[in-house]
This record gives sequence, structure tokens and C-alpha cells, in this order.
Amino acid sequence: MAIFTTNIIGPPPGTATTPASQWIDLGIIPTGYKIWLGSAKYTSPDKGITFELRHNNATKSAATTTDTTLKDTVSLTPKSKTVTRDFYKNGTLHTTTIVGTGVEKLWLRLTSKSSTAGSYLYTLSYTLE
Repeated sequence: MAIFTTNIIGPPPGTATTPASQWIDLGIIPTGYKIWLGSAKYTSPDKGITFELRHNNATKSAATTTDTTLKDTVSLTPKSKTVTRDFYKNGTLHTTTIVGTGVEKLWLRLTSKSSTAGSYLYTLSYTLE
């Protein structure tokens, strides 16, 4: 039986290509629940991009580094193509967000040294607890 049954695949809701910086709203953390992260797969075929998975601090909803907590970061280049991040590690890790109060969100922040638009893809699997 699969534990992590919910998947988000994008770029939507983000733009099809990313400039130097972009915050992608992955959705609200439901009231009374945590998001238990399973895995993420990131791809950057055109330019170097840093992917940051973040969630808001309690009672915050803004897409800023001061109002969010970093859960994962990885930098990709066109040579590295695709990277898979395992937040579960066969049951040895339990990576979650805070308990939602109805305003906190899960975010994917993309940054790059280049403002030239470049394509990217991501997949995130999780479940609620």
C-alpha cells in the first residue's frame, strides 16, 4: 500500500518557464493537518536553478523567506538534468510541515543567477497526517 498518495506535478500553477526568481503556491496546509512529505523530483534542462521546498510559519501566508521555513533545497544544472529527493528514506525519516491553521501554504521557490527564462519540471508526493 502506498503511503504518499497525493501528487503535485508542474510547472502549473507556476509559469511554463522561470525567470531569476519565482514562488509557486502548492496549496494551503489544511486546518488541523500536517503535510507529510514523501519525495520530490526536480528537472532543469535549460539553465541552473535552485529548488527550495518551503512552508509558511504559523499564522503566516506570504511568499517570503522570513515568513517561511526551508524543508529542502537542491541546485540543478543542465548537466544534472533530474534529481530525486527522498524525504521518507524507507521509513527512517518523517518530514512534515507545521499543523495548518487554514492560512499557511506549501511553496516551491525557484531561483537562478540568470534572468533568461528556462524550463523546469517538478513532482511532489505527500499525504496528510
